[in-house]
Amino acid sequence: MVTPGREPIVGLQRLVDSLAARLGRPVVVDDLDLRPLAHSPQPPDATDRVRTVSILSREAPPEAVAYLRDQGVTSDAGPDAIRIPANREIGLDARLCQPVTDEDRTIGFLWIIEGDTALGPEETDLVVDVAAAVGDVISRHGSKAAEFQMRARVSDLLSDDPAISCDAAAALLDAGAFDEGASAAALVALAVPPAGDAVGATVSVLLRRGLRGCGREVAGRHLAVARADEAVVLVGHKDQRWLEDHLEDLANTLREELEEVTHQEDWGIAIGIGSIVKSLAGAPLSYKEAAQAATVAARVPQVPDVLAWADIGIYRLLVPPDTHEQDTAVIPRAIRELLDRPSSEMLLHTLETYLDLAGDAQATAAALYLARGSLYYRLHRIEEIAGVDLRSGHDRLTLHLGLKLARIIGAYPLTATGDGAYAAQPARVA
Repeated sequence: MVTPGREPIVGLQRLVDSLAARLGRPVVVDDLDLRPLAHSPQPPDATDRVRTVSILSREAPPEAVAYLRDQGVTSDAGPDAIRIPANREIGLDARLCQPVTDEDRTIGFLWIIEGDTALGPEETDLVVDVAAAVGDVISRHGSKAAEFQMRARVSDLLSDDPAISCDAAAALLDAGAFDEGASAAALVALAVPPAGDAVGATVSVLLRRGLRGCGREVAGRHLAVARADEAVVLVGHKDQRWLEDHLEDLANTLREELEEVTHQEDWGIAIGIGSIVKSLAGAPLSYKEAAQAATVAARVPQVPDVLAWADIGIYRLLVPPDTHEQDTAVIPRAIRELLDRPSSEMLLHTLETYLDLAGDAQATAAALYLARGSLYYRLHRIEEIAGVDLRSGHDRLTLHLGLKLARIIGAYPLTATGDGAYAAQPARVA
């Protein structure tokens, strides 16, 4: 049984139970500190005091630890089995200790309580074979734990809290995960579902798979993490010019890899590119910029799917740091009047098209397949509802910027489908 309070190691319990059944003896696997990782069912008449206390308290009694260390049960034990004599004073029966190794490094101990009858040669050989399998299982588990810890550190690195971010940067540099002194830049990828669809819980799994593929294409050091609807890659290189020359190519590669793993042709991926910073400590700034650029790329149809923060232009003033936390209070009153009006989709789309085309009535009518008179009627209704004058440059600027801001924060996720109908554009979710 897996010891209560410890995270189960997948596959370890099956090995322990199988070996116990073959030998007809209690079997336990301990870590290097002699704390049980997994144990077979323990018959009362075959369990000594030391093993009972170890299982119940999740650690061996201090006197037992001292005795076992004296018998050579240490991290330097080597690959050979160690026979431990009984010690009645501390309640310990004779047992066999087979060190569990990984590439000549001891990572745990496999125990068989022998009692008065020692294991035979064939049984001992079986124990050695099972110990090797146990080592593989524990090693794989350790690798997954290390991978999880690495992702957690990268997430902490992107934190708004400077103390958390700096601690994470120091830990990553100490671990050799990123080159000290290397410049860095962030790429942020947002999953963009088709109109009317939502970003589900499985998206982060797909994004993580895509990040593995992207890793094969990224030269130099990089860190990556997937969470919610976004994937973040921090690219590092000691030559800043290399980053300047390759960031856009890396962003396009990331987009291709992530689009491939979504398995949906109508899904999209928007990529934001942050500015190059001088060290890993500056990563939070580059990440914020990349996230803002990705948000614009995901929500504004007129911009490319791969967008650098340096190229977002006026949207730099519009996109808030945390778009999903904004409410409609930041939107100008005139636009809120239109948004709050039932069935205003047609008027909003007409207004945005008209303003995007610099107020060119002829071009707007052609783009919307409208007669000029119908366009003027719609524009007049917009002026009435919003309380504006479209001949005023101030009002037109307010409306245009307000529409873009509403789209960026997800309050205006509407677009024409081409057949006169309107569909929801995906908004980024938290």
